[in-house]
Amino acid sequence: MKIEVFTDGSCWPNPGPEGGWGCVFLAGGAAVMMFGRIYGERVTNNIAELTAIIRALRTIPSAGHEVEVVSDSQWSIRSLDMTYNPKKNLDLIADGRNEMMRLGWSAKDEDSLLSFRHIRGHQGNLYNEMADKLAGEPWDNIPNVHLWDGKRLYVVACVEQDEVPAGATFPEQTVIAPRDWEVKLALLSEIPY
Repeated sequence: MKIEVFTDGSCWPNPGPEGGWGCVFLAGGAAVMMFGRIYGERVTNNIAELTAIIRALRTIPSAGHEVEVVSDSQWSIRSLDMTYNPKKNLDLIADGRNEMMRLGWSAKDEDSLLSFRHIRGHQGNLYNEMADKLAGEPWDNIPNVHLWDGKRLYVVACVEQDEVPAGATFPEQTVIAPRDWEVKLALLSEIPY
């Protein structure tokens, strides 16, 4: 089974006290949107971008699936795949590399089931645009189920219940989970790929 996941992160202002991350998983006839928030003294766009990729990787249940992570952050991809030698966010990068190795990635293995693809942001790619909106302003965008081209839509909101604005509406398949909840695709494993 191939899993394609589009990730994006956002911070306002950059740096600032709050950021967000969003992931859109595509597998078979299903689309799963997952998003969450990051709080801290100095959250940056790079931290948010890395967090999105790490949360996506943590969600894949085990090695053995062909996984392509698609991101508009070339810095994040190159920091994780060891093409760049980053000086900051080393703890997040180590977490990401650990998840990559759990899924069978190796810098020396060109046949790895885990791959990364960089795309330019804000160029009209539906799933990149949706990940971007989930990272930046999810409450206004979750109900747009009609965008999913016939794919069955599932949503995982990794936020605290009190972060959900009054009157926010979600598709009926939405799971509101605590911010630190490890999704582990227990949910996704129930989806018919």
